[in-house]
Amino acid sequence: MSGWRFANEKITKRRKALGLSKRALARKTAISEVSLRRLEAGIHQARASSLASLATALGVSPGYFFTRSASIKDVQKEQKGERNGSDLSGEKGDHHEEGRRN
Repeated sequence: MSGWRFANEKITKRRKALGLSKRALARKTAISEVSLRRLEAGIHQARASSLASLATALGVSPGYFFTRSASIKDVQKEQKGERNGSDLSGEKGDHHEEGRRN
């Protein structure tokens, strides 16, 4: 089953896109610079109030900071598909046609 994970790297990506230093973003959000560094490094996850403050300062919705994470089963299927060349969309790939010719 897939879930959602806090994508700490998106804080850094958006901050840099806006040309903000960590210090400048910390000041805009009232989050300490040390805490911001830990958030960006993935050492800590943002609390709801910090997340709202970051979202406002970076001009995004709080949902921007989350991404779907694949389940172990999904990852295993994808890896298996890459090894044999299959397409996870359910369409038959070239390997199926090649197998029929032999």
